Amino acid sequence: EDAKLHIIDIQNGNGGLRMPNAYSIFESMHSTSGTPSRIASGSSSTAYKAYPFSCRFFDEVLHDMYPGDLYVASTGNDGYDRSTKVSKMRTVGNPAACKNTLAVGASQSHGDRIPAGAKGLEYL
Repeated sequence: EDAKLHIIDIQNGNGGLRMPNAYSIFESMHSTSGTPSRIASGSSSTAYKAYPFSCRFFDEVLHDMYPGDLYVASTGNDGYDRSTKVSKMRTVGNPAACKNTLAVGASQSHGDRIPAGAKGLEYL
């Protein structure tokens, strides 16, 4: 079977960003002809909140409407306090903290950021 890539542009006309809701993401993936994309990946997140409405919505959409789909979400970049050199608690934002998403992050990665222009093996 052919691999599929579905891209959603979240930039609005004035250069800002607008995050679509969970239903819009998965509905647009399934509105294509043929076999739809089944995995969505997002790098945007919000601050940690204990199970907010946005998570309930993601969970309902993925569980009830698109049970074969997967949403992969970044955990954010706020987990390490450079001044105290200690990992902070409750820093995984949403939708990474939702029950029916896969959270992806890094541990022990509090070093320097990748320099501009470095790619692949150049950074290693």
